[in-house]
Amino acid sequence: MQSTQNQTIFNKLFNFRNHNNSEATSETLISPEVSEDFKRIQVVIEEDVKPYIKSHGGKITLLKVEDNRIHIHLDGACKNCPAIQLTMKGFVERLLKDKFPEIKEVILEKIK
Repeated sequence: MQSTQNQTIFNKLFNFRNHNNSEATSETLISPEVSEDFKRIQVVIEEDVKPYIKSHGGKITLLKVEDNRIHIHLDGACKNCPAIQLTMKGFVERLLKDKFPEIKEVILEKIK
């Protein structure tokens, strides 16, 4: 029971890839060694950031947390939006720094 419940919670928290990508599963996206910081930040992204980004046709993916820097990828409508930096700095970075004062910056990365 506990194992099933943990897997369900894990899947809900880390289901941030495109649902159409049949190769991506929670097991292949996140290794068991994911830091507690990554998990906490992912929860905030899922609950506070993702709904806003999604309402504008965009997608956000937390890539990594390293040296008090958060690395994310924006896709969907965000990919070619002229306001991508405004969204990044004015909304995403501000919100994450408010919740996690130790964060130095949020870095937007492109995935090929």
